[in-house]
Amino acid sequence: MGQSYVRHGTNVVCTNMTCGTPREIWRVDKDGNVINTASKLPLLNIDDKKISDTFVCKMPIKKWGGLLTFLAGVAVGALIVAAAVATGGIALLSVVAIEGWMVGAAIAVGTSAAIYAGYKGVKGVAHDCDNTLESSWNLFHTDVLIEKKNALLNRSYMMCTTGGLINIIVNPEQAKEAALRISAMNAAEIYVQLKSKFIQGAISGLTGGANPFALALSVGFYTGALNFGGFDFSETDKSNQKYDPMGNLKNTVMTTGAGTGESVVESSITTRVKANKAGVGEAARIDAQVASKTGEAHMKGLESFAYGAQAADASAEAATWGSQVATRTSNGASAASIASAELTEQMYKESSEELMHKSIQAALEQQDILAEAASTQGGKTAAVKAAKTGAWKEGFKNFGKSLGLGLAGAAVGYAVDEGSNWVENKIEGKTGEIMKELNDSDDNDTVGNANYMGIISNS
Repeated sequence: MGQSYVRHGTNVVCTNMTCGTPREIWRVDKDGNVINTASKLPLLNIDDKKISDTFVCKMPIKKWGGLLTFLAGVAVGALIVAAAVATGGIALLSVVAIEGWMVGAAIAVGTSAAIYAGYKGVKGVAHDCDNTLESSWNLFHTDVLIEKKNALLNRSYMMCTTGGLINIIVNPEQAKEAALRISAMNAAEIYVQLKSKFIQGAISGLTGGANPFALALSVGFYTGALNFGGFDFSETDKSNQKYDPMGNLKNTVMTTGAGTGESVVESSITTRVKANKAGVGEAARIDAQVASKTGEAHMKGLESFAYGAQAADASAEAATWGSQVATRTSNGASAASIASAELTEQMYKESSEELMHKSIQAALEQQDILAEAASTQGGKTAAVKAAKTGAWKEGFKNFGKSLGLGLAGAAVGYAVDEGSNWVENKIEGKTGEIMKELNDSDDNDTVGNANYMGIISNS
C-alpha cells in the first residue's frame, strides 16, 4: 500500500482532544526540503513534532476539574450536615458537625485548593500539547531520509506522554470527522468523571470531610502533594492506564478514609466519648447484629454494582449514539435520520440516569447499614467496660456513629470511583476504536495518498 509523505501543515488528531477540530503538524523552522511542485511546503521528518495549537487535552480537565467538583460536593455535603444540626434532624449526620472556629479554616483550605485547581487546569489545557516535543514518532520510513532524518509517512503516529495517540490524517474531511467524533466521546468521559467526583465530595462532606484537617489531607493526596515512601496516592493525569482496582482502593482510603478518620478523632475528642453497654451477653448480641448487618450490606453492595454496570452500559450506548448524531449531522443526513439517532441517545441517557439512581440509592442504603454495623462493632469493647463503669454513654454513641459514617463513606466513595472508572475506560476504548477506524480508512485510501503530495512510498 502506497503511503504519502507528509508536508508542513498536514492535519493531525489526538485521542485525548476536546477542541472539535483537527490541528496541524509543523516544522518549527518552515525552511526545508521541497521535492516536488505539488506543494511549496517542506516535507517532515521524525524531528518535526510541533502541534499548531493545543488539542485542549481531556486529562487536565478531568484531573483539575474533578478536584473543583469534588470541593463543590464537599460544600454541599457540609451544608446538609449543618442544616441537620441546626434543625435537630438526621441525628446520624449531626455527629460529624465541626466547631465554629473550624468553619473559616475549612473555607480557607477549600478556596485555596479551588484556586490552585483552576490554575493547574488552565495551564494544563494550554500547554499539555507541548509534551509532543518530548514524544517520538512511530512507523516512519526506515530508508528514506529528509535532511538526514527518517521521513514521516501518512501511517506514522505518536504516543504523547499524557497517553494520547496522535495520528496523521491527510484527507481533510476524514480529519474533521475524526476530530468531531473523538471530541464528543471525550466530552462524555469528562462528564462522567466530574459527576463521580462531585458525588465523592458530597459523601466526604456528609461524613466529616469538611473539617479543615480532613479536607487538607484529601486535597494533598489527590494532588500528589502528600505522596511519600515511593507511593503515589494522587489522581492520575494520564489516560490509557491499566485497570487498577487496588490502586483505586488505595487512593480512596488515603483521601476519603483519611479524611473521615480525622473526623472520627475530632468527634471522639469534642463529644467526650461515653458508653454504657451490658457485659459479655451484650457482646454476643452485638456480634450477631454485626454479622446480620454485614450480610445485608453485602447484598446491597451487589445490588448497587449490578445497577451500576447496567447504567454504565447504557451510558456508553448513549455516548455512541451521541457521536452518531454528530456524524449524521456533519454528513448531511435527513432530519428523520438525525431525529432517530437523537431519540435513541435520549432513551439510553434516561435509562442510564434511572439505573444510576437505583445504584446510588442501593449504595446509600448500604451506607446506612454499614454505619449501623460499624457503630455497633465500634461500641463492643467499650460496651463491656461501660457495663462496669457506667460512664461516657452518649459520647461513645456519637463516636461509633462517626466511625460508622467514615467507614461507610469510604466504602461508597470507592464504589462510586470504581463505577466511574469502568465507564470512563469503556468510553476511552470506544474512542480508540473510532480513531483506528478513521485513520485506517485514510491510510488505506490509495487515491488519496497518491494525490496528496503527488509522491508516495511503496515500501
